[in-house]
Amino acid sequence: MELITTVTLGVITAVVIGVVQVAKQMGLPTKFAPLVAVLFGVIAAIGLSFFQATFAVIITGVIIGLSACGLYSGVKTTVAK
Repeated sequence: MELITTVTLGVITAVVIGVVQVAKQMGLPTKFAPLVAVLFGVIAAIGLSFFQATFAVIITGVIIGLSACGLYSGVKTTVAK
């Protein structure tokens, strides 16, 4: 996990946001979007760590997913005002 930089985590977060938006447009109920974001975040983190699912990698994936769904809702609320 040492090879993952802040820039990489930012890019992954943006990709997770995009994947969740596509899933919502395909019919995913909005209430399941955070769960899907965390799931894709964990999958991405495990993939980046060359499939070594350690505790730190899984927590990193959860943080990516939570950042993705929180970032989207924060921007949506700010733009709506």
